[in-house]
Amino acid sequence: MRGPITLKPEPFIPTFSDQELAGLKADLAGARLPRPTYASSKPEYGIQSEWMAKALDRWKNGFDWRSREAGLNSVSNFMVDVPDEAAPSGSFKIHFIAEYSKDPNAIPLLLLHGWPGSLIEFIETIKILRKSTSPAFHLICPSQVGYGWSDPPPLDRGYGMYDLSRLMNTLMCGLGFESGYAAQGGDIGSVLARIMSVKYDSCKVININYMPMGPVVDSPESYAGLSEREVTNAKKALRFASNGRGYGQMHVGEKLRDWVDDPLDLDVVLELVTMWWIQETFPTSIYAYSELVSGVGAWNRDPALYLTKPFGFSSFAEEIASAPESWAAETGNLQYYRYNERGGHFAAKEQPQVFASNLIECFGKLWPGTK
Repeated sequence: MRGPITLKPEPFIPTFSDQELAGLKADLAGARLPRPTYASSKPEYGIQSEWMAKALDRWKNGFDWRSREAGLNSVSNFMVDVPDEAAPSGSFKIHFIAEYSKDPNAIPLLLLHGWPGSLIEFIETIKILRKSTSPAFHLICPSQVGYGWSDPPPLDRGYGMYDLSRLMNTLMCGLGFESGYAAQGGDIGSVLARIMSVKYDSCKVININYMPMGPVVDSPESYAGLSEREVTNAKKALRFASNGRGYGQMHVGEKLRDWVDDPLDLDVVLELVTMWWIQETFPTSIYAYSELVSGVGAWNRDPALYLTKPFGFSSFAEEIASAPESWAAETGNLQYYRYNERGGHFAAKEQPQVFASNLIECFGKLWPGTK
């Protein structure tokens, strides 16, 4: 049952003015790409000149922001001031999507995005989940601090994972869910969900879809008892740690292209970079990696973040790296596991029906009071 609402969210329409879009068009008109090199023709070195040329041409001559904006506004958007001790003004303005159920027993579900991503990747999943009746959901999907239309992080101090977790808990409690809510996260969102489960009584159960864990020691004994598929996925973590995590320091742009099962439509990528460019939010969104230089896997193995509450793990075949079920169980009270043959790092965007089905199944099983 939803409790008292102490925050004051207001309906919000995410949009850019004609002037802002004209400014982008002018910037693109003068844009040029670096001269091609041998390295820029090889995918192992990062983004390729040919892909960049195609993306730039599409951005200049075919991309339609207004059509993407219509998709963003096909769900209900809000803006709210969320009090926080680190906010320069005493609170952060947070943009969030909310779809509320009429069912008094609906599960309040917080959806947490990561980087490079945004709340946009959850929209199709939200449209599926808002129709679910067994269980029903109250769906809350915020833009993290520094992303999209939300306020940037403070300039006088760092703002890390524990800060973001505190803010997200304040948001959920202030929206009337202090008596209990569920959380789901991938990428950075998986770290936030883990912290929230450990630190906040109101967070009752979580599902994560990103759990990169290599072996403690890379030896044949470490893989004993694992299936061939699990060994392959576990070894992805080692490869990623050695040559895939440079984006945290170098911010290369190919991850939206490479961390997926089937290629994302180019307009999906351009939608995100349009937001970054007009709102100048690339630098304010990447700040989290100052805490994540050792990778998300280290947070999963932190004894202080052992999950005593029930949690679920949805593993996707083309994820960057994915822990075997038995290793995931070493990090907490694993009560739900599902391996999905399709989908990658942006599973909610790539496979929304599969992703939504996982959440219906997971929270239908683990939420207190459901069967």
